[in-house]
Amino acid sequence: DVQTVTVTYKGCTTTFNLLIVEPMTFQDVYSGAWYYDAVANVYYNHIMTGLNSNQFGVNEPLARAQFAVILHRLSDKPSVSYSDIFPDVPANIWYTDAVLWATVTPTQECLVLMTTSIASKWSS
Repeated sequence: DVQTVTVTYKGCTTTFNLLIVEPMTFQDVYSGAWYYDAVANVYYNHIMTGLNSNQFGVNEPLARAQFAVILHRLSDKPSVSYSDIFPDVPANIWYTDAVLWATVTPTQECLVLMTTSIASKWSS
């Protein structure tokens, strides 16, 4: 939920938006941990959702399907048509569109550009 706030002080007025969010409920993400801000960033920007509502999976390996979903979300989730090209990628699973998109879309150059774009967004 976004809330617009206007502040006037000594004749100067400024307006800004505040993003109102629920606190993360992950039991494996501790507020003082070195990775806390990074997890919050990808969670609140809908890039990663965690393994479930109580576990982000900070110590779990990242599966190929998860990585494909991350890249797909960073690319604004372009739509794809289902094609039965992989026996382990059925229709309408949480990773289906991302895996199918990743098989035809990202070239090596595209991955470098996405990585650079992501790094510049997060560094500012």
